[in-house]
Amino acid sequence: MISLRKFTSLSITISFIVMVYSGIFLFISPKGRVANWTNWEILGLTKHQYISLHITFMVLFIVGMLLHLYLNWSPLMSYLKNKERIFSLFTKEFVLALGLALVFIFGTLYQIPPFKTFVNFEDTIKAGWEKKQNEPPIAHAELLTLKEFTAKTDLDLDKSISLLKKQGFVGVGAEKTLASLAEENKVSPTHIYQIISNTQNVNNNAAQKRGIGRMSLEEACKTENLNLDVSLRILKEKGIKADKNSQMKQIADELGVTPVNLLKILAP
Repeated sequence: MISLRKFTSLSITISFIVMVYSGIFLFISPKGRVANWTNWEILGLTKHQYISLHITFMVLFIVGMLLHLYLNWSPLMSYLKNKERIFSLFTKEFVLALGLALVFIFGTLYQIPPFKTFVNFEDTIKAGWEKKQNEPPIAHAELLTLKEFTAKTDLDLDKSISLLKKQGFVGVGAEKTLASLAEENKVSPTHIYQIISNTQNVNNNAAQKRGIGRMSLEEACKTENLNLDVSLRILKEKGIKADKNSQMKQIADELGVTPVNLLKILAP
């Protein structure tokens, strides 16, 4: 005869372990744009798989906890009774537990140390994965079709298809997304980009090497001899809220172009 109480407790424990395991790797994983672009994985699992594990076991944990509360309702209620065995919600233990929860909530929301330090530590770890060669030229580039991607990066579509076929890629087509093409050929989207860009658009690659995307709008305007006020007006006309400190990469992502093509938009 299976004990429902034991089964529930063990299910909760296993769910908790898997959630902690997946949570640790999600904590140290790169941001989505880098993880998707490079097919990042650790211990054989991708970031998307860790997210899926975390979500499904969270559901199992919640269901298990609800069942656990049901099976242990009487002991739980006894925790909310005072010395006279009279129900009292605000027992010392409850107030202490609630206070601790509130400290974590407000400490996190208002970025109070050490909560701010912990969150910043996560950002530092994630930023450590970001290198120039790992950054996609356009936000969510892996979701674009080859036709859309080459158009937005000033690459020749026919030449790109030819280069990929010469490298032995299968399923190459103008309407194929980089993500599906990469998955079908067991490579990363960034590897596809390297193949089709190495012999094309030399000026675009040279500009990217200068780190345009990492510059602020003001720095980029100075580097490329552009008028900052004119650039801000052009962006405003296109519905982009930016100032001199806005990063070129972020502005370009909002417009769905590369930082280099953004410069072309801003040129008088």
